[in-house]
Amino acid sequence: MMPDVQMQLDLLQQQVKRIEREILNIRAQVAKVTPSANPPRPFESLRGIWEGVVFNEDDLQVSRWTLPEGL
Repeated sequence: MMPDVQMQLDLLQQQVKRIEREILNIRAQVAKVTPSANPPRPFESLRGIWEGVVFNEDDLQVSRWTLPEGL
């Protein structure tokens, strides 16, 4: 490569790296400011989630994984 072309390529790569760092910094700032659309639910919110649900032997049998017959 010609020295001028190599120098231009090096400068462009430096600019790209600076822009990538700036993008990462902006994303981090936005993540700090923007509240999550779906905040994590606390463990206590799961209390009673399965209340009234009945599992029987048929349900357990259907949920078991089996290997294909050819193995």
